[in-house]
Amino acid sequence: MRKWIVFAVLGFVVSLGASPQGERFPEPEGWVNDFADVIPSDEEAKMAALAGEVERKTGVEMAVVTVENMGGMTVEAYATKLYQNWGIGKREKDNGVLFLLAMAERKVRIEVGYDLEGILPDGVSGEILDAYVLPDFRTGDYGSGLYRGLVAVAGIVAEDAGVQITGYERPARRSRPSERG
Repeated sequence: MRKWIVFAVLGFVVSLGASPQGERFPEPEGWVNDFADVIPSDEEAKMAALAGEVERKTGVEMAVVTVENMGGMTVEAYATKLYQNWGIGKREKDNGVLFLLAMAERKVRIEVGYDLEGILPDGVSGEILDAYVLPDFRTGDYGSGLYRGLVAVAGIVAEDAGVQITGYERPARRSRPSERG
């Protein structure tokens, strides 16, 4: 009887979207998961279409996630655990990309699966954030920033796979004001 109760409680916790470590994550709803409600629907549709085409043509899974907050976790820990919890990327290849935006903490991260680290190392991901994402974020245009970043990543993935992504051109780099003086 005791074992049954333990399994029932464990099953209930897992069904709520909790990871084995106790963190709770929202359930994925598709390629774009705007839980913070900051992406306009037209941009969300464009991102979903782009992510779908990239997956069909290259096998790489790209997910965009916005959350209100990360429950006290660092952006690195939250992104890694969410990536693993959702199983982004093909299991045998670990070829996923997660764009994460946490509104309360004002943090954004590109989490990349092991198989893509050769073409999307941390330095390249940081450059994409600096050149394509953050300039739009500074004006409160989160949808455009995430879309432009997703297009930049899709271009790198497509080039590496030797495929063309329909109707998507790499966005122009936007320079940001120098903060280094």
